[in-house]
Amino acid sequence: MKFAHAVGFLEIVLLMVVLPQIAPGLCPRNGFDGTSGRQLWLHVMGALQVTLGGSVCLWNLTSAAMALAETLPEAIAGIWGQATAEPEADRGVAGDAGLVAFEREAEGAWSERRAA
Repeated sequence: MKFAHAVGFLEIVLLMVVLPQIAPGLCPRNGFDGTSGRQLWLHVMGALQVTLGGSVCLWNLTSAAMALAETLPEAIAGIWGQATAEPEADRGVAGDAGLVAFEREAEGAWSERRAA
């Protein structure tokens, strides 16, 4: 079920709950205790639809919040990093000399870790 369908379920529930008050002729109180079987049926089916639609809405919102939580630290670091960023050459990213020096350090470290 898609999020839009789940919201539609919740809108239908609102109609099911309000219908006995809007049109009392559709839900006559003909039970032996003065209750309406139709009204009870609408409320039970409304509870079922709230469970289905609400759980799908909650699932979609939770997954969206989790996706945001995964990307938010990177976005914040990008914003803060841009304000206090060092020049590219100082980090050894832009120039060939910086990259060569970094590769040589990595090669040395790797050769030291290899088993004899």
